Amino acid sequence: CYTIKEIKGKSTISIEIVALDPREIVIPILKECYTSLHLSGTVNPYVYNNLMGLQQSGKSYKGIIAESPFQRQNIKAIITEGVDTRRNSRNPLMFKKMLSKIEEVISSTPANVGIFCASYKILNALATNGIESITMNYDKALFIEEPGLSASENAYLINDFKSTASKPRNGAVLLGVCGGRNSEGEDYPGDHMNSVIIAGFPYHLPTPRVDAKIKYYDKVFNDQGWNFAYLYPAIQRANQAAGRPIRKLKDKGAIIFMDFRFKQKFKWIAEWIRKELEIIPDRPKILFQNLNIFWKSN
Repeated sequence: CYTIKEIKGKSTISIEIVALDPREIVIPILKECYTSLHLSGTVNPYVYNNLMGLQQSGKSYKGIIAESPFQRQNIKAIITEGVDTRRNSRNPLMFKKMLSKIEEVISSTPANVGIFCASYKILNALATNGIESITMNYDKALFIEEPGLSASENAYLINDFKSTASKPRNGAVLLGVCGGRNSEGEDYPGDHMNSVIIAGFPYHLPTPRVDAKIKYYDKVFNDQGWNFAYLYPAIQRANQAAGRPIRKLKDKGAIIFMDFRFKQKFKWIAEWIRKELEIIPDRPKILFQNLNIFWKSN
């Protein structure tokens, strides 16, 4: 896939060349291996097997889904009904409803809460519709991830967020995006993040590269292009964000998926989360009640 971009403010253009099929690189390597071991906590074995060409390498292949080492009573996983973040449904009433549910999570969770949005547009909508006043009501600081932060600036942001988990401070809320370094590359064990909200279904914006992948995968994977190139990466971003609070064996955490489409795509969610998932109806205070019981148990 070839993409040509004009760089804003400069009289130059860039060309990006991306291989759409990793099998061309992976299969020759696998053929030279006696044994290869592929480990992941979030990868879908069926999709990975197809994209990597494991069964085309001439080697025998076995997929194993290991039992989760985490204690089931320490995981609360919820899909909330009544939230729709599709482009045509993003309006003040919908964001007001989202913020009401977010408030139920913040008010029932000790110490720190993470909110990872499907996009910066949703993040900005939550920021401009009053999330800061909600966090202030519960004496929690608000930290907002901004695009373009340097590595050191982001490190200061995350360190400050984590530091609020220790008493006498009352915790904080981190507002970030799915697919970023804070939702995938950072760990929040203990009270550093007790509840995490995935706000919206994190589909990638349509781009020439995504379109090319869908068309190519349709051709080589029996019309599975949309699943492999569009749905699966979105679920991967959600799965990665969902796992941020549960890092150590004794960690206790709540995971809240806030978009009706997670119910439709239930089977794609990581198995260790899926086993604990509950569907919460769209009624006031029911989210608070569920989380309040969870955090007061054990």
